[in-house]
Amino acid sequence: IAKATAENSKTTPVVKVEMKNEDGSVATVVPKSILEASKGKDVDVVLDMGGYSWTINGKDIKEIKDINLEVKVDTDVVPAKAIQKIAKGQQTRQLSLTYDGNFGFKAKLSLNLEAKNAGQYGNLFYYDSNGSLVFMDAGKIEKDGTVSLTFSHASDYVIVVGAEMSASDEDKPFNAVPIAVTAVIVLALAVVFVARKRIVSK
Repeated sequence: IAKATAENSKTTPVVKVEMKNEDGSVATVVPKSILEASKGKDVDVVLDMGGYSWTINGKDIKEIKDINLEVKVDTDVVPAKAIQKIAKGQQTRQLSLTYDGNFGFKAKLSLNLEAKNAGQYGNLFYYDSNGSLVFMDAGKIEKDGTVSLTFSHASDYVIVVGAEMSASDEDKPFNAVPIAVTAVIVLALAVVFVARKRIVSK
């Protein structure tokens, strides 16, 4: 049972939806009817799921379907070694999203990273299929400890708490140079070596 309340705003209207099942437990599956009602409209739908919430703007909805937006916090999926490469000792939180694949829309996840971290940034990294952490977004932590970060697909993620980071802080694989580029470099070095050999032999 989703209970919705509307709020007037000078900018974008906000509709808050309290996600509850009939037995009072938290509902994490968003019915497509909610997305249909807001699709194409400049309205922010805030889905309150207890310890966290999702905000979806109707203009960002491209695909409509029932979707499970459950978030599992403090999971242990991403290897510590991969996290350490980007975190360098800073505080981290792991997240795992139950849904698999693209949402069909952009959504902002708001969760609490503790008030003691206010003023710092929550830096979101996606754990990809190659075992690398890819930078996705950064959000400033509010006075109450809340941070909002943008997602478009479900996977496993790491949040690094500290100074604002960027894509330059990604954990890039060692063999990231394309094979074709490597071959060109080797060929160029071979040509230089042969040319020098000919000059010396004259």
